[in-house]
Amino acid sequence: MRSKNFKILIGFLFIIITTLSAFWFFLTYQAQTRITDWAASQSNQNIQISWQDIHFTGYPFKIRMLLERPEIRLIRYNRKSYWKSSSVIISSSLFSPKNVVVSAPGSHKININLPKNTFHAAIEAEEVLAQSINFPTKKIKRKYDSKMSNLIISPNNWRDSIGIDNFMIELSDHSVISTNKKAIHPIGKSLSSKIEIKGINIPSFPKLDKTLKKLGTKVESVSGKFHLKGELGLRPFSVDQLRSWRDKGGTIELDQIKLVWGSLIAETNGTLALDKELQFQGSFATNIRGLDDVVTLLEKDQVLNRTKASFIKLALPIFIQNPEKGAQSLIRVPMTLQNRHLKVGPVTLAKFPKIKWN
Repeated sequence: MRSKNFKILIGFLFIIITTLSAFWFFLTYQAQTRITDWAASQSNQNIQISWQDIHFTGYPFKIRMLLERPEIRLIRYNRKSYWKSSSVIISSSLFSPKNVVVSAPGSHKININLPKNTFHAAIEAEEVLAQSINFPTKKIKRKYDSKMSNLIISPNNWRDSIGIDNFMIELSDHSVISTNKKAIHPIGKSLSSKIEIKGINIPSFPKLDKTLKKLGTKVESVSGKFHLKGELGLRPFSVDQLRSWRDKGGTIELDQIKLVWGSLIAETNGTLALDKELQFQGSFATNIRGLDDVVTLLEKDQVLNRTKASFIKLALPIFIQNPEKGAQSLIRVPMTLQNRHLKVGPVTLAKFPKIKWN
């Protein structure tokens, strides 16, 4: 009797293992077929995606796909760009196949050829992780998060590299499924992002010599949240879709955008939109500590001329709120962006180049 039960158990386990193995190999075959077909389909949009080899591991409960030497080439509007990496690992579990984790540590090369200029950068990262999670029954339909550590970015023609200790970005799709199936941002607070960057090592700039000596060559942190509101279809992208998004009240809300750099601390809240020329415009309420010192330093570095620097310093007392004796004042500064001019109060700080949408 025991021998019979044992044989039944062995047979049952054999069936389970065989079924699980067949299912795992079927999923890996499906994964390879789909990613190959998807890469081939991108050629219709002048995007070439390739890799040297593909391997699967993780048996029996995980599917881990390793792409060796992946490469993406993009040719659009007389612009040739490419991205290369040593490897990319895409992982998922049999129990939660919609939750995907992407890992790509090591070196990355980016090259963008513009009609009149070329930008290229080499990026080294100790850790690069990304995760995609689907919540089909909740208000948050999709969530993506990515984190990187010990980044070294070397742009072309720069003597020194930019170092970033930690970088984190999180995207959440709050949408209710749109009737327009090509749109990825239906009406409402449809896409939210959270960004946190810690330890930005700034390369030396002769024009900011005094400013960097005072504030330091390392920005402690940059963080904040962005909320994109309104239906914005991007597949394929067109200027008409931007106009439609603008005309329907589309905006980008800035929520607690904070910079900590030495004695300078700034936090901004505001709204961005597109004007009739499809250029960004907006208004912001910014709380700043240490602005007076920064204006003085920028004047010494000749980034601000004496007239602008003096005007800002004269206007600062108007914005000071409850200054405490012996402490740096908290200054609430109204900032606006209109006709490509960024202004602090009535003073123009910068004029941005015109965006040519393609």
